[in-house]
Amino acid sequence: MAAGLSSKDAALRVLHKIHREEIPHLVKYENITIRYGAHTVVEDFSLEIHKGEILGIVGPSGCGKTSLVRALGGFLNPVQGEIYINGDLVYSKQ
Repeated sequence: MAAGLSSKDAALRVLHKIHREEIPHLVKYENITIRYGAHTVVEDFSLEIHKGEILGIVGPSGCGKTSLVRALGGFLNPVQGEIYINGDLVYSKQ
């Protein structure tokens, strides 16, 4: 957060950028691979979520749904790929 900005002001700046469409995607996963030991749950996964889209992730138990959300929140580090939020790179492992 920029010096002197409250969290409300920072959030409003992000919303303003989104509204003006300066940000091409709200969330972007690029070539994400997630493993637990030798078990790969997500391999080479890419996805972009744009302004106005609503997304649901469905699949069987153990397929990586929660792992993708945990990686987005910074609670899990993928072994490969990049994650962007509001156009900003928040995670990278090449």
